[in-house]
Amino acid sequence: HSFNISNGYLNHLLDIDANEDEIFRRFHRTAVQVHIRKLLDSGITIKTGASLKDVGDFYRIYIRMRKELHLPPQPFIFFKNMWNELHPHNYVELLLVEHENKVVAGMWVLKNRWLYSFEYLARPCKNDKLRCAHFLYWHGIKSAISSNTPVVSFGRISARNTGLDLFKRRWGTRVVPYNDLVYPDVEEKAREDKYMFRIMKKVSPALPLPLFRMLGEIIYRII
Repeated sequence: HSFNISNGYLNHLLDIDANEDEIFRRFHRTAVQVHIRKLLDSGITIKTGASLKDVGDFYRIYIRMRKELHLPPQPFIFFKNMWNELHPHNYVELLLVEHENKVVAGMWVLKNRWLYSFEYLARPCKNDKLRCAHFLYWHGIKSAISSNTPVVSFGRISARNTGLDLFKRRWGTRVVPYNDLVYPDVEEKAREDKYMFRIMKKVSPALPLPLFRMLGEIIYRII
């Protein structure tokens, strides 16, 4: 047997090789810069999560977002275990957006000395009037700048997701292939073509949130 290369994904990397003002100027003016400037005067604030309660606030928004997107949610214990194991060693950073004293969005970041990686975004999808994603990405980039981390990763996406690809390119990123090695050498289906993915897209809109959460736990045990 040999390995097969699965190349259906992309990664968007931002090199932190200049000061904050110079990096900001690399962003697309109307699609990124304008929104960030508006957000700075919108009354929303950023805080860094420090406890499992903050992880719970993040997950509350995350699971609702996954339901809106018709995607299976990772179980809460997945985030809880990461927090317990990695946060004491400073390998996790949790950014939370607050508006009117309520957490309304969050970003789960994995990091080390050379990479600051946006892993999981939690925000309202259909009603994100505050454009929290822009706010979170910008504050994450500033955190990487302040810690002298050389590269920010915007996370893996499907090469089919042209809309998200364009959004991430507008942050001045460079695009690199994200290849997985699959063993044994069998053809790897894209996520969108997998049976479980198609079933989830079909049934999730009708599921109450507790059942949706339970289904996610079952699916992630299987896969």
